[in-house]
Amino acid sequence: MILLLSCTGILLGQPENGQERIQTAKIAFLSQKLELTPEEAQKFWPVYNEFNQKRKDIQIERRIARLEMEKSSFSDDDARKIISDEFEARKNELQLEEQYFQKFQEIITPKKVVRLAHAEREFNGHILKRVRQMQPDRNPRRGNG
Repeated sequence: MILLLSCTGILLGQPENGQERIQTAKIAFLSQKLELTPEEAQKFWPVYNEFNQKRKDIQIERRIARLEMEKSSFSDDDARKIISDEFEARKNELQLEEQYFQKFQEIITPKKVVRLAHAEREFNGHILKRVRQMQPDRNPRRGNG
């Protein structure tokens, strides 16, 4: 936890290297949570990075579909396509996870693979919390007077 707080404190203070610093903090956090040995880490991180990039690509597709939904007007046919695309992207992401979780089990124990998803959510939650703490209140409450 101390490692995460120190890493996020450093990385969030420097926006120009933010993504790189977040990635460094994530590697340290996940390595610690999964208790990766140096040998496991050497094999795990290239496969994980490949998985993560493919997952990001799918998530970008999903964001694009969501942006389509935010348009003020679209036809029923457009809506059907948006729904279909969203389900297709979810299926693709699930298939990707299944494929890579099998690959991960060739590198780390199944127990560590189970911990991976939880550790990712925990890390993302910590980062999101820190980002929110640093942002000025976007919707300040108005006084009653």
